[in-house]
Amino acid sequence: MAIATSNRLLPLLAGAVVLMLAFVTLKSCTGEPEDALILESVPQAPAPDADSPADTIKTLTANVAAMTTEVQALRKDNDNLRRENRELLSTRHQIEENVATRVKRELISREKDKEARERIDAGAMPAYSPH
Repeated sequence: MAIATSNRLLPLLAGAVVLMLAFVTLKSCTGEPEDALILESVPQAPAPDADSPADTIKTLTANVAAMTTEVQALRKDNDNLRRENRELLSTRHQIEENVATRVKRELISREKDKEARERIDAGAMPAYSPH
């Protein structure tokens, strides 16, 4: 006959839950007076920084001056970059032309060497004469 066994952890967990429930019930039922927070007045937001119109105009003027200086610096940098780009493009075109010219010269030189070798090879062979 098989003996039915149960999980021993289940009664331990149930006991722990019952103890916690009893503790919470006792704590909530005690007659301790609660320290209630009473507001003396309605909270008010702090006053914003009250800049005068003159302060606002000074701030805006300074911001515009800073932006104007920055724009001028960016334009100067832009002009310098354009000039450098043009110089690089012209240099690149010159380099491409020089390389193309050298390649053409080398091809012409090789073609002449080939023709010269063919003439030498043709002249080195004895001519066939039926006589």
